Amino acid sequence: MADKTEQSQVQNQSVNIAVSLDSSSDPDLERHIFAKVSSVGRQLGRISDVLDVLLNACEQAKPAVGNEQNPAADEAIKAFRQMREQIEDEKQRRNQKRIKTALQELAASVSALDQVDLNALNQLLA
Repeated sequence: MADKTEQSQVQNQSVNIAVSLDSSSDPDLERHIFAKVSSVGRQLGRISDVLDVLLNACEQAKPAVGNEQNPAADEAIKAFRQMREQIEDEKQRRNQKRIKTALQELAASVSALDQVDLNALNQLLA
């Protein structure tokens, strides 16, 4: 652990995320937090959730937020929400793929059970 840059084990094709701990006052604590408490992705997800809640609260409290009075803010909020939706879509796709894989593995296991000699299995277990 002499290297102060931790490479994320999460890779998506050619994407490799590096988190530099050089500026941290306690790099070992940062490593511990990433490993045991919350990954960078989970931390960003929670920050994103809170930001979305705050944006919704601001829009309800002051209807002027999210209208043409501040087009730069509107565009930033729109881009944030689109990114958030895309992330959620990707999570859904990943979960559907995991479920499909698990069902295929279960079906293969059930199919393999049909080939088990129950008498031989009972003798082994006895």
